[in-house]
This record gives sequence, C-alpha cells and structure tokens, in this order.
Amino acid sequence: MYIISKKNIKKNRLLLKYLNKETNKYENAMVLRWLSESTENMQYFRKIKSLWENNPDKFLNDKYHTKNALQDVLNELKSTEHKNKRKIFPVMVRVAAILILILSIFIIYKSFSKKEIVFASTSTQKELVLPDGSKVWLNENSTLKYFKTYLKNRTMFFEGEGFFEIAKVQGKPFRLNLNKATILVLGTSFNVKTHENIEVVVKSGKVFLTNEGVKSDSKKILLKKGDKGIVNLKTLSVIKQKNKDVNYLSWKTKNLVFENTKLKDVVAKLNYIYNSQIIIGSPEIENCLLYATFDNQSLENILSIIQATFSIEYVKEKNKITLRGNGC
Repeated sequence: MYIISKKNIKKNRLLLKYLNKETNKYENAMVLRWLSESTENMQYFRKIKSLWENNPDKFLNDKYHTKNALQDVLNELKSTEHKNKRKIFPVMVRVAAILILILSIFIIYKSFSKKEIVFASTSTQKELVLPDGSKVWLNENSTLKYFKTYLKNRTMFFEGEGFFEIAKVQGKPFRLNLNKATILVLGTSFNVKTHENIEVVVKSGKVFLTNEGVKSDSKKILLKKGDKGIVNLKTLSVIKQKNKDVNYLSWKTKNLVFENTKLKDVVAKLNYIYNSQIIIGSPEIENCLLYATFDNQSLENILSIIQATFSIEYVKEKNKITLRGNGC
C-alpha cells in the first residue's frame, strides 16, 4: 500500500533538486547510491524525470489539486482494465504511485514558493541590490534574509552590521526585523549594528525604531537625520540621542577622522575597521591625542603616520601589532 509520507516527499524533493542541478556533492552521492540499489529505484527516477520534463505545468498549477489528479488516475485505470483485467492490481499500484508522485511534487512546489533567500558575509563585505531597487552593504559576519514574497510585504531579517539605502515604494513601508527590535521606514538611508546592543544611525530620511518587549513596555521612537537610536538587548530600553561618532560608516568607506582622539580610542577603531590586533605596549602613550584624517588608507600607512606623529615604534609579531613609546 502506498501512502503520502514525509519520507516519500523528502525523497522526491531530493530527486527534483538533482534533476534541477541544485544538489551539492554530498546529495549527488546520495542519489547515485539510491539509484544503484535496485532497478525499481531507477524506474521510479525515470518516471519522476518524465513527469517533470514533459508536463510540469499540469501538476504544478495551483488549480490542479487532488480531485483532478484522482480523476486522471481513474481514467488510466479504466483504460488499462479494459485491455487486461489480469494486470489490474499491478496497474493500480503503478497508478497510485503516480498519484503520490503528483501530490508530492505539488507539495514540494508550494514549499519552494516560500523559499528563504539568505545573504551572508563572513570575511569579506558584500554589496546587494534588492528586488525593489534598494541597496544594502553588509559588513563582515553579517546576515540578511528575506522570502520570495518580499515585494509584497518588504520585510527582511538582519543580524550584524549593514548600511541600507531604502527605495521609497508608495503604500509599502520597509520593515527590518532585528533581534528584539524592528525598524520601519518608507525611504531613507541608515546604518544598523546588532552586536552588544542594537544601534541605528540615520544618514537621511526618517526611521521608526521599536523594541520587542512586552506590549505594555514596548516603545517606538522616531529617528531623523543625525539621530542615533539604541536598544539595550538586556533591558530592552530604548534611547535616542545625537550621533557623535563621525566614523560610524568608516567600515564601509574606509574614511577616518580623528579630532584630538586618544590613541587608545584610535587603536580600538582601527582594530574594528581593519579586523586587526593592535595593542599599546606602553601606558605612557595611551592618552596621546591624534588629529588626522585618513581617506581610504591602508593600515600600514596609518600606522606609519602615527609612528611619525608621536615618535613611537610599532612591531609586528605574526598577527599582532604592538605600539611602544616613551610619551607624547
């Protein structure tokens, strides 16, 4: 007896991925091993391939439900029974298998229509253009996720750090779901970071920032150009303030501005932007004040300028850089 089980659906899903050349090396090996196990498996695979290649529109159409599939099965059964009654049971089994296959493919197709689209950056940054024309820059170790239905609801999920330039679509605001917070905009540009806390800095336009606590404690704030919103991930408190970090976009632009900035703070910013490991080996130089601007400079060039400015030295040891000096 044939039943529509999760195992059958899973097997058919893998075979369809194989036919569409969407499988990886491991999945390819699974399919080939399964095909070599029996002639029945090979025949089943050929049947799937034939249905998928010759008549996909019929069983992937939303209007082709179980009732239609069953009628086709009964018609085939009647024709076969007239030709040879002694083969009625094998034919019933074969036709039932076809029905199961059709229903399985329909279920798989419906699940594919809700497929997630995920962009992840690990050791490099990424620049993306969304289906609505919006642009996103992902910093390292960031993830952006949305569904194929994005153009209907303009909703995304994000973790990490990124800069967003959101196109304005009349009547369809853009929603960015973060960990314990939500950003809602119409058309704007902003930087968002979800590390220790959630930080949103607005470059242009307006942004609504809402925490996702208990309804009675939820809070929505309006952020305008130059504003910074912070959601504390422990307490879920939300605060609004003027952005004082002129280098909040330096991870993207590699442009750095230091105006009487303590060397220890300069080092912290360089480590974040260049993913470096710089340490200050002499406490005497921690509070030396740096006044300089760097436009898309390499880390080595920046360190050379700092070295000449304060008459200090820096030593490289594998992945670590140590700054030493006698004072400012």
